[in-house]
Amino acid sequence: MRSKSKTTPYVSVDTHKCEACWKCVDTCRTGTLGKVNFWFHKHVVVINAESCRGCGPCVEVCPEGAFVRIERSQMRCQALS
Repeated sequence: MRSKSKTTPYVSVDTHKCEACWKCVDTCRTGTLGKVNFWFHKHVVVINAESCRGCGPCVEVCPEGAFVRIERSQMRCQALS
């Protein structure tokens, strides 16, 4: 079963910034992103973090800046903590 989260090994999503335009979901070629699409609560969600390849179109296409690239040095620091 896929888990819903806000991060992949390459990007982090701030769901509070997401305006549910779905450009990122439409752009993602790996099936990493999905939708929380209730009439009262809408935002993008990571549905398959393992499939993310860090290619970046989701970061580039988001008009709200909801995606942030995770730098490799940050990943190493998190692993050591």
